[in-house]
Amino acid sequence: MQLKLTKKALERLEPKARQYTVRDTELPGLLVWVNPTGRMTYAVSYRTREGKRRSLTLAHVDTMPPTEARKLARDVLARVARGGDPLEEKRAARRRSMRLAELWKAFESGYLDHPRPAGRKGHRPLSESTRCSYRWYWTKYLRPALGALRIDTITRDDAERLHRKLGQTSATNANRTLALLGSMFSFAEHARILPRGSNPTHGVVRFEERRRERFLSTEELARLGAALRDAEGSEPWQVAAAVRLLLFTGARRGEVLSMRWEDLDLEHGVWNLRHSKTGARPVFLSAPALALLAGLPRLAGSPWVLPGVRRPARHFEGLPHPWERIRAAAGLEGVRLHDLRHTAASVGRAAGLPLGILQGLLGHREARTTERYAHIGRDPIHEAAEVIGRRIEDALGEGGDSGEVARLPR
Repeated sequence: MQLKLTKKALERLEPKARQYTVRDTELPGLLVWVNPTGRMTYAVSYRTREGKRRSLTLAHVDTMPPTEARKLARDVLARVARGGDPLEEKRAARRRSMRLAELWKAFESGYLDHPRPAGRKGHRPLSESTRCSYRWYWTKYLRPALGALRIDTITRDDAERLHRKLGQTSATNANRTLALLGSMFSFAEHARILPRGSNPTHGVVRFEERRRERFLSTEELARLGAALRDAEGSEPWQVAAAVRLLLFTGARRGEVLSMRWEDLDLEHGVWNLRHSKTGARPVFLSAPALALLAGLPRLAGSPWVLPGVRRPARHFEGLPHPWERIRAAAGLEGVRLHDLRHTAASVGRAAGLPLGILQGLLGHREARTTERYAHIGRDPIHEAAEVIGRRIEDALGEGGDSGEVARLPR
C-alpha cells in the first residue's frame, strides 16, 4: 500500500490479521508497519553500497508526527548516500555497550563450548580441562573485577591494574586471567562485536613464572611404591590404580580418570584416547600398564576403568585428598599429581629415548614442551651411566663383582 503519510491518513489505517506495510509517496524509503494489534511503527528502507536491503526502525507512530519522521528518514538516507550503513552502526553500538558478563555468555557458546571454534588453530574443540580452567578464572577473578563494566569502556589501564593486583599473590593466576580477558576480546573482534585493535590486554607485560619442573628419583619412586601398597588397605582401590597408571602411561590426570574399557585394546596394547589437549591419539601401553589393567575389576553397567566409589555411573574423581595422604606417607612434600607425568618423561629421556618419541608418547604438539618436561636429574643420569658401563664391561668380557646396578622400578 502506498499513500502520503499524514496524521489523518494514519488514523484511517486499520489492523489486519497479518502485519502489512504502507509506503510514503512523498519520501521514497519512509514506511509504516501496521501490526495486528493496531500498533504502528515508522521505519526507513534503503540499500547499502553492497546492494543489501536494510530496514531501520525509527519510532512508534504515536510518539511522532509524520513530518518529524520524514526528517529522521532523510537523515538516515543521507548517511546511506555517504556510504554508511545506519542499521549496522546501530547494531555495533548496541554490541559495544554490552557488559563483560554478557560478552562472557557469547564467548562461552561461540568459542568455549563450540565444536569448531572460529579463530582456533585447526578449529579444534577445546579440551575439558581448558574449559574448566577458563570458567574457574572467570568466576574467581575476572567477573568480580570487570564483569559489570561495558566492554567499550575497559582500557589497558584496567587490565594492567587487575594483572598487577593478582600478581601480588600469584604470577600464574595473574597471567592466566589476563590471557582469558585477551581471548574474550579477540573473540569479540573476530565476531565483529568490537573493531580491530580493541583488545585492552595488548602491550601488558606478563609476569615471569617460575616453572615447576619436578620429577621423582629412583629412591622417591621406591618410597611411593611402598606408600601405595600400604594405602591399598585404607583407600579405595581406584586411588592406587590411578597413580600407577599416571606413572606407567605419562597421561594427564583427567585422561586417566576418564579412561573407558571400550577404548582399550589390551590385545595390541593400545589405549585409543578420545579427547586430549592435542585431540584424539593412541597411547601405547607398557607391559606393567597392561598387567595392572588386566587385574582391575569391571563393574557391570559402568563403562569406566576407574568408576566412582559411590556413583559407579560416573568416573572416579576423588583423587586429590588421597594423594595428599599418600605423598605425606612417602615423604614427597610438594609433589603434585602432574609431576608423575614429568617423572615418566624424565625416566624415558634417561633411558635414551629421543625427544621425538617422547613427544608422541606424551601427546605434545611441540617438541619444546617435551624438552621442558623431560629434564634429567642426577639420579637418572647416574643410573644410565651405570647401565651403559656395565653393558660395555660385559661385552668386553670384563664383568666382575663391581657392584649391583640400581634399576628403576617397573
